[in-house]
Amino acid sequence: MKTSQISIEVLFLTAILPFATACRPQATSLQSSTLACTTSISLYCKGVASVAEYDSVDVFVYENDGTGRLDTYQKLPLNGPVLQIQSRAGNKTAVLVAGADNGFFDYNDILYLEGLGTVTRNLADEDPERPLRSAVINVTAGPSGEHSASLTPLLAEVTVRSLRTDFSARPYKDAVLENARAYLINVSGICPILWQGDFNPREIYNYGKEDSEGCRNLPHPEILRDDGVSGIPMYCYPCRGGNGGLGTCTTRLVIEGTIEGVTYYYPINVGNGTVEPGHRYIYDLTITRTGTLDPDVPAESSMIDVMMEAVPWEEYENEEILY
Repeated sequence: MKTSQISIEVLFLTAILPFATACRPQATSLQSSTLACTTSISLYCKGVASVAEYDSVDVFVYENDGTGRLDTYQKLPLNGPVLQIQSRAGNKTAVLVAGADNGFFDYNDILYLEGLGTVTRNLADEDPERPLRSAVINVTAGPSGEHSASLTPLLAEVTVRSLRTDFSARPYKDAVLENARAYLINVSGICPILWQGDFNPREIYNYGKEDSEGCRNLPHPEILRDDGVSGIPMYCYPCRGGNGGLGTCTTRLVIEGTIEGVTYYYPINVGNGTVEPGHRYIYDLTITRTGTLDPDVPAESSMIDVMMEAVPWEEYENEEILY
């Protein structure tokens, strides 16, 4: 999975009709014959999907004057590397969203940038091969200037790259970890499309334990589990639950397996309690003793050695699963 890049040409016009308040979010009612300038935006897309995987992009241009009023809205097809985005001249905030279906946005929610920030996405609507992505950039709609933006997915990826056991210091040094599985618990089912970090998880999947019945409405329930711990990526929405104190909900990676006939759990706070959108959390794990009997009680350091990498969605290699 390579990083893809396209150049978006943003065409700004100085003489246009105001955005009609009666207009629904299908396309703007802009008309003009006076060209102000063309501003180039290099748009990057990292991870499992390239920009070419998306049919269209929703483009919102807001006044950057303290009001955050909507200047223009357009849903533009991605037929090639160039988009023509119209707006009045001046300082603007541009929001680009890829992966939203037709009818996803309600007219009343997009009139102000603050309102757009309240729009949420459901985990049940996510496809990890084509996740919803967004970018927010400040642009000067006027002569000259080049801008770049990165379309960041809301989803975060969690992968167990390697799993080993080392019981050499235990009475059961010859024991084997059997029926090993990995899955995520305490996963928020809703996330704002413009993640600001202050959103409390809602509609939790796998609350406190694996709940297959509760995940039935997910078109891709496999995004929350890796049966056999084979290095298959799992996905979740961001959260900042810390270490799981009172009133918080911390997304956890759970390794489950049996040792000498007893089922043990090794819950780990993903990202040490902070999961950011568009990041990969890659784990190398060594189980050193029997774990907990509760999948929602974090494993002690004496139970499992944890090595974690938190990186943007880039390609990685050398998965190794040994136990």
